[in-house]
Amino acid sequence: MSKFCINFVGDSLTFTSWAHAYQSLNVAAADVYGETSIVRKAMRVYPSSDVIAANYALSGYRIADLEAQAAELDALIPANYSAVSGRPARYYILVVMIGTNATSADPVVAAERVRQYCLARQAAGWLPIICTLPSRTDAGNTLVDTTLNQPQNATFRTWTQSDGVYGLVDHAADPEVGATGASLVREPTPGAWFDQYGIHPNAAATSTYMGPRTQAALNTLINSLGGGTPL
Repeated sequence: MSKFCINFVGDSLTFTSWAHAYQSLNVAAADVYGETSIVRKAMRVYPSSDVIAANYALSGYRIADLEAQAAELDALIPANYSAVSGRPARYYILVVMIGTNATSADPVVAAERVRQYCLARQAAGWLPIICTLPSRTDAGNTLVDTTLNQPQNATFRTWTQSDGVYGLVDHAADPEVGATGASLVREPTPGAWFDQYGIHPNAAATSTYMGPRTQAALNTLINSLGGGTPL
């Protein structure tokens, strides 16, 4: 049986205790460290006997932060491990969700930088999965949706292994999460899917939509590598 090591990287959309990362691993928010200002590097999640998972995301992160973190992340893959003498094959899966905190106002430039990051992680031994970005209307308008996030999402959906990507988590495909202006419907509005800031999908959204999508993408990749469906 193969062994799977999963790590998540990104910003607050992946960092918060109710985020899609933890929802996909069937971890309750109460079991996650409280919201902090540092990466939860010490935390490990064991959703099955064949899977270990970590989350290196942090609120406010941009692609530059992921690039700065890359050497530490790559060092998590042991260079001298080989599947011999009864040792199981190991696969290292990286779930990447970055871009809503803009580095460039040009979505083509922004997406290409994420692509180069994925290619570099692929070269280091990771199997990246890319996530599309949800609606963001913290300024009270839909410009981030239409001029940045949605164009990046369209690009992300075209990527394959030649772009360093082994799967897609299309969070934005759910209109409650990804439609233009979706995040204008905020808490405390009844039935809202976003928090009061219009930036973060709330616990209802991550448990109903985002967590299951991330879990399904992970299971698809794990199954393709011969590991069954452990999540």
